[in-house]
Amino acid sequence: LEPDSYEALAREAAGLWEQEEASLVLLRERVGRLLAHHHIDARVECRVKGLYSLHRKMLRTGCSLPEVMDKLGVRIIVRSVPECYTVLGLVHNHFRPVPGELEDYIGLPKDNGYQSLHTCVYPLRDLSDKPVELQIRT
Repeated sequence: LEPDSYEALAREAAGLWEQEEASLVLLRERVGRLLAHHHIDARVECRVKGLYSLHRKMLRTGCSLPEVMDKLGVRIIVRSVPECYTVLGLVHNHFRPVPGELEDYIGLPKDNGYQSLHTCVYPLRDLSDKPVELQIRT
């Protein structure tokens, strides 16, 4: 419905998916090894935020593309609520958390019943300084 906005955002984000896919492959491996090392059975899913989601977030928050914190996302699905908090501790010990970016929707669920832990970390010091959002849930 907004072709000019779409084209501008598509140009700005053009290289996002290619370089981020490599980061996500490494991140999935690192998170998987970390969880396996601590004997936590989990499913790890990764994604790069799509253009429409980026556009909606930028409109909703008033931020620019570089300011969007969750362009890269990882979802870690575990068996129990205590494991969610264990994984959060492991992730924060292993990766550098972004200050002020922890949201506990398990302790304080959203009105619609959504329950998850959200945090942002800088996970790939040797590859990227871009933050990654992690969602940890059952």
